[in-house]
Amino acid sequence: MRLSSFISIFISGSVAAGNAAATSASAQASASVMSATKDSAASASGTAASAAITAPPTKEDSGWVPLFNGTNLDGFYAYFEKNGVVDMAKQDAFTVEGGMIHVPKAHAGGYTQMEGHLITIKEYSWYRVRLDYRYSTDQSSQNAGLVFHIDNPAALQGRTVAQRPRSIEINMRRAESSPWTLWSANGQGPYLTSTVKPGTQLFLPKDQGGEEWTNNPWGGDKRVLYSSFANPEKPMGEWNHGEAYVYGDSLGRFFLNGALRTEAWNFRVRKDSIDANPANRIPCDRGGIGVQSEIQEIWYRNFEIMELEPHTLRALHAKPVGLIAGHPAGGAAGKPAGETRAIHGRAANRVLLGKPGEEKAFTLQGRKVPD
Repeated sequence: MRLSSFISIFISGSVAAGNAAATSASAQASASVMSATKDSAASASGTAASAAITAPPTKEDSGWVPLFNGTNLDGFYAYFEKNGVVDMAKQDAFTVEGGMIHVPKAHAGGYTQMEGHLITIKEYSWYRVRLDYRYSTDQSSQNAGLVFHIDNPAALQGRTVAQRPRSIEINMRRAESSPWTLWSANGQGPYLTSTVKPGTQLFLPKDQGGEEWTNNPWGGDKRVLYSSFANPEKPMGEWNHGEAYVYGDSLGRFFLNGALRTEAWNFRVRKDSIDANPANRIPCDRGGIGVQSEIQEIWYRNFEIMELEPHTLRALHAKPVGLIAGHPAGGAAGKPAGETRAIHGRAANRVLLGKPGEEKAFTLQGRKVPD
């Protein structure tokens, strides 16, 4: 059966035709990240030659667009690890309440007792994604996740029923080393590479003593990349803000409440399920994006994405803005004001890769992003 048939059977609501075509919009998005260096502050001396300064962009002009429209779950499908894809009109694990996605408390006879995923029908490759989440305070455990590079065809065609499809979960479990850590799907992948504190699975940058490590999605807990950094979670009942920067199969950087938690690169999958030879692994550069229900009450809001042009890192939906020394306008000495520092319009090859004052520049396909 064709993929479109599965969508029409299982998903309520209409889906824009452009969504299906968009899954191949950046098929050439694979790149290798060769090195990372600290970004230096832009020099104020370059401002004279810059374009005319204008007001900073509004949120709508910046390239951020909603994945969740605040009204209904159009554009998503629901997948449960015991049932596969289910009819959106019949599932009760993901609801809309007050402009938010609400995963209610588990109750008998419904999908709230199963681990599930609310997944975008459209697949994405190069982007930044962000959301806020908050747990209920009257439960003994808290666990959920933001998931990316989900294998939509396998999920929609019923090839991964009874388990999570190929994907990487950015874990939201409340525990010292768990929040915003990376969990490849068990027995599915993808593999990922990072640098860790020697003898552990705790992410640690190379310049702080980290050594290269590749996880094993077929190795139980060896599929998990934890963090060596202090837990930046907010107190129970408060909103947390998470972001992920995903550059195809090349690189991912993951921030919780403005603090870097993990980095990983070289997302790879097996050529077939039984071929464990690393030389035969192939790039994993795209997939659906989803949020989880893990039998605990949670709310999600401000679920948004900024799609990026591969390699140049320009925000695809941004409007041009004035520049200061090649950066978006709004800050002194070439530094921007506010949180938005995507590539705007036809600006030079620059992007925010960290919170202000802690940026990094990356070599993308042998070409360094200018400092």
